[in-house]
Amino acid sequence: MHEKPIGYYEQKSKDSYAILLAFRSFPFRRSILGGKEFHVASRLKKRAKFPSVRLKPTKVLVKMRADGDDSMYRPLTAVGAIGLTLLTFAVFLPLLYLVAAFTAVGFEIPFSEALRRVSADPTQMAASTVAGVAIALVTGKAWTDPDQSWQRVLSIKRVPALVVALSIVTGLALQFPLTELSNLSEMVFPISLEQKEFIRRVMTPKGGLQLLLTLSALVAIVPICEELLFRGLMLRGLKHAYGPFPALFVSSLLFGLSHFRLPTAILPATSAGFLLGLIALRTGSVWPSIALHAAVNGMPIVLSAEVLPIQGFNTVQERASHLPLTLLVGSSLTSLVAFALLMIIAKSKR
Repeated sequence: MHEKPIGYYEQKSKDSYAILLAFRSFPFRRSILGGKEFHVASRLKKRAKFPSVRLKPTKVLVKMRADGDDSMYRPLTAVGAIGLTLLTFAVFLPLLYLVAAFTAVGFEIPFSEALRRVSADPTQMAASTVAGVAIALVTGKAWTDPDQSWQRVLSIKRVPALVVALSIVTGLALQFPLTELSNLSEMVFPISLEQKEFIRRVMTPKGGLQLLLTLSALVAIVPICEELLFRGLMLRGLKHAYGPFPALFVSSLLFGLSHFRLPTAILPATSAGFLLGLIALRTGSVWPSIALHAAVNGMPIVLSAEVLPIQGFNTVQERASHLPLTLLVGSSLTSLVAFALLMIIAKSKR
């Protein structure tokens, strides 16, 4: 930043100043002056250097980020990201067990059976997810950007409809390669036939009302919550701490590990998290990643075995099975082309 700024300052508190700067390259961006925790890009020592800016002749620190985001922000470290993930589960799991305990008492059944019933109810899982993620988001915002808007902190920004449409296409096709990664993981982490039947029942709701509740929980609520946490607050905070690619790695890994309750889902979830992070970084918004995530979750529900049986996808077998090669290759190429178009169009629209 070598251009001469024009503008005014407003004293917010004893040690903090807010100033509206106008540069040719970054017109009318809001900057925050003051705060020892910020990286210093320049120092304004003398009023004479910037006569049009009414600053007191005291030393003021200014943080200007390379990406043009010059608002006040405390970067999120990897330790902080791990803490937010653990905090989510510190709320999610006790709530799940609490509901299971009430179910066991109310229906006079063993706790293990009650926990199985609760875990098979997508609405209960979604409600616990909302509670855990909400507390993590409030905590993360209070630590990183307490005075910033939620839209800015969570990277909620409008994007073209074509970008969202390509995200949905990418997600629908991507479900098949991700399923094959899960099938390969099963060779290392075997799943019992009973567990497979349990998953199939969850993903195959009976009746219109149950279908609506399952879609609302797994295709709307859960993707929105997870994307706001991992690709909104967490990815943005980690990016300012370490840069885009380390942030992408850490957030994707934590997203994958958050699926620890089903070990075969860790690898596909980590891979999907990496692609979701790339899209969020390219578009600067969580909406495309929410659309892609929703499409990935929705495909097994819409394309159940009752609609079209597909080996390695929606059929239950004792041993690990694999997708037909033509389906795997075709869906992989479709998702790759849609993803490439998405990234190209998103770049041109920014």
